[in-house]
Amino acid sequence: MPMNKRQKQKVVECVVRNDRRRLKHYIRKYGQEIVNSRSYGKGRTLLHTAARVGSDYIISYLLKLHADCRTQDDRGNTALHVALQYSLSNYTTTCYGDNVAPLLKACPEVVDVRNNSGIKPLHLLRELEDRSKRARGSPERAEEVHSKTVKDEAGGMGWFDKLADEVDHEYQTSWGAYEEDSYEPTSTTESYDQWADRLHSEYRAKRHAQTSGADSARPRASSKPQWTEQDQSQFEESQRAQHAAREARAASDVRRALTRLKQKYEALCSRVFDDVSCDVIGQEDVPGELTGFKMEQLVAVLLVDMKDSSQEEVKRYLREQQVRWHPDRFLQRCGARIPDEDRDTVTKAVVNISQTINAHMEAL
Repeated sequence: MPMNKRQKQKVVECVVRNDRRRLKHYIRKYGQEIVNSRSYGKGRTLLHTAARVGSDYIISYLLKLHADCRTQDDRGNTALHVALQYSLSNYTTTCYGDNVAPLLKACPEVVDVRNNSGIKPLHLLRELEDRSKRARGSPERAEEVHSKTVKDEAGGMGWFDKLADEVDHEYQTSWGAYEEDSYEPTSTTESYDQWADRLHSEYRAKRHAQTSGADSARPRASSKPQWTEQDQSQFEESQRAQHAAREARAASDVRRALTRLKQKYEALCSRVFDDVSCDVIGQEDVPGELTGFKMEQLVAVLLVDMKDSSQEEVKRYLREQQVRWHPDRFLQRCGARIPDEDRDTVTKAVVNISQTINAHMEAL
């Protein structure tokens, strides 16, 4: 299903707010193709947008949906370019593990892709590495890594092997291993789920102990009460009474609605046929869809207050309505008051009323 501009804005807002649950809803609604669409401004995909604002949950979720990491925006940037630029501008000790490492793990070959300015993600990775070393107070280590990387690129072991060594070094020192789904706590810490499970278990044990003590002190009944035929009969009678009451309420509601429509019908007829001050008859003056009348309910509306009347009285009343709404008679009597722009609509409504009454008269 294609999205309009407002719908695209809502999807982008989910990405910016790091709202993975809401984004799942939109992907199910509009289809998988919105994941790799480049229609989110300047040729960006959702992965570009998430990397641009550091929405780490969204990045992980989009990678699980096989978002294309190689797609470039109008400036030639891949999502890895954008994630590295965000990490350099908003540096924290976790920015690599949250935003960069997932993209690097999913598509390592993009580190050698140049954008329109000729910059590779590899260059930005070196800057982020230097920034990390300076933040940890080890400028010598940053200079050593940088010089060795330059030498390796010029000759010696491949740049990718060296990059893998540096990533492993960061894993061992500060950033930690990137996990597929979520952060796994160490054995010395307790996650929120573990804490909640522990509290639940303790509460259940406490309640069980209290209940067991109360049950042991309370005398037990000699036998379980039996469901007798009399109980079953009383239950069925109660159900029948409740069903009858519901049907009576529903019938009463329908009758009230039909009575209101009958009053509206009489008011419209009085205005059209009896009100001398009514010099213009429009489509809002004739019973029809515009005034809240459905043709399949019209006869029920007309006869709502004739429940106790004889069949002859019902036929006499319906013949009066036949004469009143006969199309030719209606146009002879009221045609001069119908504007030209409403004539076709009013005539069609009168024909529908006449045909509905005629069909019911034939069925009597």
